[in-house]
Amino acid sequence: MYAAEVAALNAMTLDEKKGLLDKYAYMDYFTKGSFIDAQDTTSAWCLAKIAEVKGNELLVNYDGWSNKWNVWFKIRTYKLAAFRSRSVGYSGQNKVAIRNDFEFSSKILHAMWAEVEKRITQDMEGHLAHDITQWYRGTLFVFVDSLMG
Repeated sequence: MYAAEVAALNAMTLDEKKGLLDKYAYMDYFTKGSFIDAQDTTSAWCLAKIAEVKGNELLVNYDGWSNKWNVWFKIRTYKLAAFRSRSVGYSGQNKVAIRNDFEFSSKILHAMWAEVEKRITQDMEGHLAHDITQWYRGTLFVFVDSLMG
């Protein structure tokens, strides 16, 4: 199916491609709780989570840092990038990560394990790459990192 989509895209005129881009709803990917890459005050790319969305602005919480470091960004700034396109591994504080929304219990651990097993055994066709990346490289990464920290 991928090859057919590429062939169809290659056959389009420039105006048809522009029309397709105009229909692209990029705001669908900027939702509260979604992971994103954001530059901090030292211009380092960090793993971050969208804490709030107001119009065309996002309140970003840097992973491992307290809410006092949260920053509002315009959506079309160069300081935001697609999740895991710029950040690598853990990008929070070196000594003690602060994760305000992290909770742990045996019930949560079992639920996370069940979700991992479900995702490993299911067919990925029909799932958006964005959603898969958000869960594996975001939710699961932060969960495991919090357990190890």
